[in-house]
Amino acid sequence: MPALYRDLAEGVAALGISLSANQLQQQLNFLDLLSKWNKTYNLTAIKNPKDMVTHHILDSLSIYKYIDGKKILDVGTGGGLPGIPLAIAYPEKQFILVDSVGKKIRFIKQAAHSLGLKNVTAIHTRVEDLEEKGFDLIMSRAVGKLKLLYNLTKHLANKETNWLLMKGQYPESEVFDIGDGDKSIVIEPVSVPGLDGNRHIVFIKNLG
Repeated sequence: MPALYRDLAEGVAALGISLSANQLQQQLNFLDLLSKWNKTYNLTAIKNPKDMVTHHILDSLSIYKYIDGKKILDVGTGGGLPGIPLAIAYPEKQFILVDSVGKKIRFIKQAAHSLGLKNVTAIHTRVEDLEEKGFDLIMSRAVGKLKLLYNLTKHLANKETNWLLMKGQYPESEVFDIGDGDKSIVIEPVSVPGLDGNRHIVFIKNLG
């Protein structure tokens, strides 16, 4: 068994996720595409394949059990993270990946085509200009301040929409800044196999 496949399989198992052999290979195929495109398009600062498994795939999949609903928006997806790894893991859910940088969206479209991901839609736009609505979940991986991200995306939400925002350190000051009594905010720590450092998930739900 190749070392990267073994590392990925062990990490996924440690997260309590059950993926097929084909899904595991799709994750590695995605990293291969990301690595190749990265040489020209500078999509990620991480270049070592072993580190990419941990920092990109396993980090993205660390929120697997929190993904709820059928229609998921990934804001500021960059090189397709966490959207692509989660779309591979959840083929029955629809993932809309948005970024304002054209080269990143071109990569995602090509990756989704190459990987045969029918449940991924990539849109080149600023999220505040996005008109599509009806998202069950709005997620983002370390993109901007919580208050700004919430304000930029609240026009896309309905009363059933939840936000799932990935952060590093416990974002105490950001939570204080965003909390105003009309929403529920819950923060939970998450652990990524093989990755040192703090990881937290911020859940936001409108109460009105």
